[in-house]
Formats: sequence, structure tokens, C-alpha cells
Amino acid sequence: MDTNNECRMKSDTPVTNKELTRKFEVSIRKTFNHPVNEVFDRAKDWLETEKRTEMQQQLNQKRLQCKWLNDDSKVSVEFNKKTNGTTEVVIQHNQLASESDADVMRNFWTESMPQMVESF
Repeated sequence: MDTNNECRMKSDTPVTNKELTRKFEVSIRKTFNHPVNEVFDRAKDWLETEKRTEMQQQLNQKRLQCKWLNDDSKVSVEFNKKTNGTTEVVIQHNQLASESDADVMRNFWTESMPQMVESF
């Protein structure tokens, strides 16, 4: 299983005054040895059980859109079917207020992603 982490500052999207302080995002990728339907169900259950997010949108078994309750930042979880029954999960956490917040959330998602899928 591989994991890729990245943090970047958005610079090409127009922002409102409120969003000026929320311009960092974190992207985490990990591949799991489970089919997409199992990974999707487990991730959705985990997000609902943890009570850290409010589900805002669900697109089949391809994407979950959530609001992070602590600071109203946005979390998108994508599920990509790969070869041999594996699934790539991409978590995008947007509208973070600072690079420090982005570092905290990168660590959180890096540690939590395996638990989200493999703890059930």
C-alpha cells in the first residue's frame, strides 16, 4: 500500500474576504487491497461514527463531500477502482486557515486513513 501526502496553497481561485484566511489544502492518497464498494462503505461508516464531519453530498460509490465540524473546512473523499480489486482513496481537505493547520490535518489523515478502511 502506498501513501502520498501533499500540502499546497491555493493561488489560482478567486476568494472572498472570509476565505482569505482559509487558503491551504492537504491531499492524501492511499491504495487498499479491497474492492471499491467495501472501501466506500467502511469509509462512510467511519466518517459518520467519528462525528467529526457532516455529510453534505454522496456521489454513488465514487465521492463523499463533508464539512469538517471543528472549523467548517471542506473534506472530499474520492474512491478510484484500480486493477486486481484494489481501490485508491484520495482525501482532499480544503479551506484550512494556515500551514500549521494543514500539517495537523495531513498527520491526522495519514494516521486515520488506514483505520478508516481496515478497522472494521
